[in-house]
Amino acid sequence: MQDLTHIQFCTATCRCTATADLLNSATTKYQVGGASAPAGVTLLGGADRFGTMKAVLKSIGE
Repeated sequence: MQDLTHIQFCTATCRCTATADLLNSATTKYQVGGASAPAGVTLLGGADRFGTMKAVLKSIGE
């Protein structure tokens, strides 16, 4: 059996696969993390990764 544990860290498998059509058809758009978000996009972020996860969970009602 091949060891595939390294794949989760490969940038090719972690990239976003959303298409422009999918993004354009979304009624609500979020960006997770970062300092700012483009116009029409809600920024979900915190002071650290825990704050960011808290913002994400709050936005989905968890």
